[in-house]
Amino acid sequence: MDFLPAFLDLKTRTCLVAGGGEVASRKLALLLRAGAKVIVVSPDINSEIQQFIDSGEKLYWHKKKFAAGDITAKTLVVAATSDSAVNQEISKLCQQNNIPVNVVDAPKLCSFIMPAIVDRSPILVAVASGGSAPVLARLIRSRIEALLPSSTGAMASLADKYRSRVKLAYKSLALRRRFWENAFEGKFAELNEKNLVKDAEELLVDQIGMPISQQGNLVLVKVFGQQADLFCFRALRLMQQADHVFYSENFPPELLDLVRRDAGREAWSDDSLANVFQRVDSNERVVCLIDGYSQVAGEIALETEKRPIDFSLINGSTETTVN
Repeated sequence: MDFLPAFLDLKTRTCLVAGGGEVASRKLALLLRAGAKVIVVSPDINSEIQQFIDSGEKLYWHKKKFAAGDITAKTLVVAATSDSAVNQEISKLCQQNNIPVNVVDAPKLCSFIMPAIVDRSPILVAVASGGSAPVLARLIRSRIEALLPSSTGAMASLADKYRSRVKLAYKSLALRRRFWENAFEGKFAELNEKNLVKDAEELLVDQIGMPISQQGNLVLVKVFGQQADLFCFRALRLMQQADHVFYSENFPPELLDLVRRDAGREAWSDDSLANVFQRVDSNERVVCLIDGYSQVAGEIALETEKRPIDFSLINGSTETTVN
């Protein structure tokens, strides 16, 4: 990973954009959407930047060439001039002064990059290629946009509005997680997708405080390959919901990265079979990621026949499911 994904709070912060052309206008538009105060340094500006100024945005134009002192007290800097030597100078000055800098079309001169964005505020999805393939990043963004309905932002805003009430109603983190998972995958989400926001809010309020099933379950995912993109959607979703995950020895780390970050993880050992069912009996949601060709998968399935538990068998690379 060449860059650390991070989101910056730029509200009331002052940022500098050097340049007055089309690329500069795209960059400063993003900064303005994030609530930043933007200083533009350039002898000339295009009509789009002028429109931002005329509309009363927090945008200020200094009609001059860039000078070293322009970076003083700036939270971040974007170099978008038509002069590569000036852009290099800006990059050098900023990095010497520990000011984050983005140089357009020059990733080696950047200390941060501006990714392709899917904006469903307050939900944001950022896609970046580290500057190596920005067109590909934009194509991936367009695919994600098609998957996320416009109602996603409204749903997240309602969740934020009632977050504290849900926290009071359910004392444990596990119960709160299950409440929100049920909401985001159930009728609440369906109503939001239909833009019935008022109905969705009323339903959410009615559901807060209602009993939530704490029954544990076991999902056996038989893995027949080592590529993350071969995993079926159902397997990925259950891996994100798991409280604890057991996995075969030498299981690919890139596949383990798909597991929910705060879930427990444990490599399969001689004691694992007993531990699996102890955790299920303790109302945990357990996922076993097991080599589909190993005897372990058969041992787990055989043991479930002796126990009245909620059990699912998934071939990880297909949608085949046995309940």
